[in-house]
Amino acid sequence: MRKSVLGLAILLAVTAPAFAAKNKAKHAKAKPAATQPANPNENTLRLLKDAIPAFLPAYTIPIYMKVKGDADKKSKSGKHKKK
Repeated sequence: MRKSVLGLAILLAVTAPAFAAKNKAKHAKAKPAATQPANPNENTLRLLKDAIPAFLPAYTIPIYMKVKGDADKKSKSGKHKKK
C-alpha cells in the first residue's frame, strides 16, 4: 500500500510540470494583446465635460442642457451629410 501511494506521489510530481507548461501555453495563446486608445486622456476629458452641470447653479442647468443638445444635434447631423 505504501509503495503504491509513494509511486503515485512520484508520478504526480514528475508529470505536474508537463501539465503546467501545457496549460500555460494554452492560456498564453488565448489572451489577446491589450490595446491602448488613440487618445489616453479621452475618458478624463469626457468626465470633466459631463461633470459641468454638477457645479452650475440650478437655474442655469436648463440653459446648459439646451446648448449642449443643440451642439450634439449639429455634430451628429454633420457626420451623416458626408458624401
